[in-house]
Amino acid sequence: MSPTANPSAGAYHMISSRVRFDVSKVTGSSRGLALFVQADNLTNIEVWHPDWGGNSGDTLPAYRGRSVLFGVEVF
Repeated sequence: MSPTANPSAGAYHMISSRVRFDVSKVTGSSRGLALFVQADNLTNIEVWHPDWGGNSGDTLPAYRGRSVLFGVEVF
C-alpha cells in the first residue's frame, strides 16, 4: 500500500486546440470581429505535480480535466 493518497506524478502529452474564424473578412467590415474556441487537455487526463514543498512525497492536482473556452475578439 502506498503511503500517499494521491496518484503519482508523471510525464504527459497535453493536446490542445484553438480555432478562430475572422467574421470581418467574410462581411467585408472595416472593424475587426472574430469568434474563437479554445480547448485544453482534449484527452481529459488528470495531471498531478509533485508537492516539492512538503515532506510527505505527495502530489498536487495541476490539470483536473478538459476545459473549453468560447470567445469573441474585437480588434
